[in-house]
Amino acid sequence: MRFKLKLANYHFRIEWGLPTQFNATDAFLNDWADSQKLQYSQDAGWIHWNFKIEISALAGDLARQWSYTEGVRRGYFTRDPAAYHNASVCDQWRNTTST
Repeated sequence: MRFKLKLANYHFRIEWGLPTQFNATDAFLNDWADSQKLQYSQDAGWIHWNFKIEISALAGDLARQWSYTEGVRRGYFTRDPAAYHNASVCDQWRNTTST
């Protein structure tokens, strides 16, 4: 779920996490994280919904797609939130011609 939040004159785009409806590979999650950061950083910034989530037998592997700190540990997110693994990840889907 995504929505915009307006605080004073700042617009923040909020993303709830990296979950998918399919068995995503680590390579996909790397690109997914970069593509969302690129999109959501067009406004005043972005906020990842879950900074840290429980890692336990009961929780299973939920932290893989829901925890920001686990995403950094696994390399989906860069240690510097403003940096990207691949800043061109969305280029192939951008329409560069105007009509």
